[in-house]
Amino acid sequence: MYFLPEGLKTAIVAINQLPSTPETLWLRILGRDETQQQAITELLALPTDDPRRSRVLQLLVNWRITLEITEEITEEGGELMAALSQAYLEWEQKTKQEGRQEGERSLVLRLLTRRVAKCLKGCDRK
Repeated sequence: MYFLPEGLKTAIVAINQLPSTPETLWLRILGRDETQQQAITELLALPTDDPRRSRVLQLLVNWRITLEITEEITEEGGELMAALSQAYLEWEQKTKQEGRQEGERSLVLRLLTRRVAKCLKGCDRK
């Protein structure tokens, strides 16, 4: 980090020179080339239940979609898209799995509601 004079309250961060630690992961994702690729790989290696992982994956997915829509993909951009594609696939799988689980819960709840309602109707007649 390079600090400018105190009155400017500004620092310049050389992202590609940051150490590969969890504390710098979020900044390194904003880097370029190898630095960014490594950071995305580290992100995907985080435990799936880590809340930071899912939030950043969602941001990366949005970034990927924005790049597809707004920019002509260069060779450098193609490498970024490849890294973001892996993040996108993982996010998509997780989202589908959560959707299926929610659908299953909803189905079970509806079936239980019908069964209880049917039982209550039968109990009223006795």
